[in-house]
Amino acid sequence: INGKGYAGMGWFSGYSTSLFYEYDPVSNNWTQKASYPTNTVHDAGSFSLNNEGYVYGGAVPYSNAVQAVTYKYNTLSNSWSSVAPLPTGLRCGVGYVLNNMAYVINGESPSGTPYGAGFRYDPITNNWTSISVPGGFTYRYNIATKDSEAFVIKTLYGTFGNNMNEF
Repeated sequence: INGKGYAGMGWFSGYSTSLFYEYDPVSNNWTQKASYPTNTVHDAGSFSLNNEGYVYGGAVPYSNAVQAVTYKYNTLSNSWSSVAPLPTGLRCGVGYVLNNMAYVINGESPSGTPYGAGFRYDPITNNWTSISVPGGFTYRYNIATKDSEAFVIKTLYGTFGNNMNEF
């Protein structure tokens, strides 16, 4: 976002954190920013849209309760605000942006099963809409965007599948 990178939150070796950091590649420095506003999460997803960062879904450490929350990070005010939640709880969903809309596809549902669908977020209306996902992708994949197209490469636990879909 604006030439800087952001990282934070998560769960590693039994420890969880809601800390959030900004990386400036020009100065090669990390700066602590406002902490994520809820109980710490892991397996959350993110995307940037209109120079703001968004974090959605994820699971609560120790309980693994899957969340539907979505928060927006404003880099100018160094603050988080709640926006419309996902229509369902989701962890490990992949987010990307095309044509000023954000998309979150697949991941894992609250029941622990792969979720083979997705959602589109409109920042103007602050609304998520359910969308279908071509190719039957369910869990663990990579995505890239170019111009107005998204390319999804199916993987499962780190191994390439035999599918690549464009939509």
